[in-house]
Amino acid sequence: MTVDDHAPIELSTLSKWVSPNTLLWLENAERKERASKEEMEKEGFNYGARLFETEADREEEAELQHSRVRTWTASAPGSDGIFDSTDEQVQNNTGTKDCPGLRVIYITSNSSEGHGNTIWASARHVSNLLGHTESCRRVLSPLLKQRQRESIPEAIPQNHPLFGLSFVELGAGAGVPSWTAMRCGARVVCTDQNVADRIRCIAESAERNWRDMKKTECGNVLETAKIARSCPYNWGDPIQEVTLSLNKNELFDVVIAADCCYMPFLQPKLLESIDMLMSKEGVALISFALHGNAPDEDVWGVVDRAKEQGFCVEALEPKQLTLSTFGMELKQGLVQTVRLTRQPCK
Repeated sequence: MTVDDHAPIELSTLSKWVSPNTLLWLENAERKERASKEEMEKEGFNYGARLFETEADREEEAELQHSRVRTWTASAPGSDGIFDSTDEQVQNNTGTKDCPGLRVIYITSNSSEGHGNTIWASARHVSNLLGHTESCRRVLSPLLKQRQRESIPEAIPQNHPLFGLSFVELGAGAGVPSWTAMRCGARVVCTDQNVADRIRCIAESAERNWRDMKKTECGNVLETAKIARSCPYNWGDPIQEVTLSLNKNELFDVVIAADCCYMPFLQPKLLESIDMLMSKEGVALISFALHGNAPDEDVWGVVDRAKEQGFCVEALEPKQLTLSTFGMELKQGLVQTVRLTRQPCK
């Protein structure tokens, strides 16, 4: 990829990935940002900044621009999908033996320092679980067994287990689980808080994954991928904008919240949103690590809160992943995953 390949895609091109209301909101935010920059230049702020700019500053700016478009590949080369791809590997759509070609593209957001610009261990783990056929069948087994009993066509065994399912991610950040699901044939709505730059980056990620998929995919997977949507959503708010994103007023088969539990005071709103969004037979996966910003027992409080909300809660096998950045504690890479369903617990 060249630097130009990493330049933001025009908002007019991204319009198909958002609702009309969201597009108007993004256009308004873009106008305000442009007007603010013009005002700063008029007042001479930009000139002053450039006057003292060094060559190192310009090189750093170019590097940041070049690195805004990134890729993540399932389980290559290690067990947790940490993979810094080269341009050649991007073009060749490198994959893995049991999950060939499962490489997703994501965009980093300037407004999400420490959040949307990092692929946290929880997001990598849940993406691997969903991307690989057998592990996906295991984690979604309550839903898939119910679908098989009801003989719903989407549950045809030869398809990936996610094919045709409605899928929503909460607090998505870079949205790697969403783009994994998109490439596996799910009908995806990727949400994050009501911040324009985050939602724009999510829409651009959908566009870039769509373009990449068209090189290798065909048929039904492309048909479901093209209806993916980027949607602003704050936990606890009304869900109508989210449920209408797939052109149907429907609840979701799969709800994902990766690394969304580290602020315990937000857990009640997160669980309220899961309760509102998840279908009767649906499955929610909450994956998290213990970052030390809050007492560990408070973060684990999500389990009791979910039970109080009426969910059946099952703890899945934890997984130790490579740490996202240097200097992190080992427990920040130890991913815990709990599965929520509405079915009676055994």
